Amino acid sequence: MRFKIFWLIFVIVLAILIYFALPIARERYFNNDAKKIEIAPQNENSPENEIENQNIIPVNEPAEKIDVAGTLPNIGAKDCDNECQNFKDNVKNLTYCQEVCGLSLTKNDANCENKTSLEKDYCLKDLGIAKKDFKICDQIQDSEIKKTCKNRITEDIIEDQ
Repeated sequence: MRFKIFWLIFVIVLAILIYFALPIARERYFNNDAKKIEIAPQNENSPENEIENQNIIPVNEPAEKIDVAGTLPNIGAKDCDNECQNFKDNVKNLTYCQEVCGLSLTKNDANCENKTSLEKDYCLKDLGIAKKDFKICDQIQDSEIKKTCKNRITEDIIEDQ
């Protein structure tokens, strides 16, 4: 009788484990939908090619998709991997792509107040990275440049430890 009770409890516990584990295993290993990937652009300032920024983008999204305002491109993994070659014909988009991917050279300009729009954002990013100050990054208007600034400061702090 005890042997039957043991097997009954064992089967119930096994059924509960399968009930909870099967959906997780199915999602992780058998899901063929479009996955999101993480990109890590290369920084030409660093010999180790440290990670400058991490964006999560859908695999099927076109790299040169234009944002809602229609002025700046959405930068994808392919753009950062080929060092923004897709934008070599448009200086504004090329500069923006290089700033988002972390491919631009850091400028040491302490006065960002006299600059406007993206130039101010680029200046604030460089200043925030130089001073390792997240508050300076929070003043940046463009969300991608702000994300790049915060990620770079975080990486610098982690590397200094």
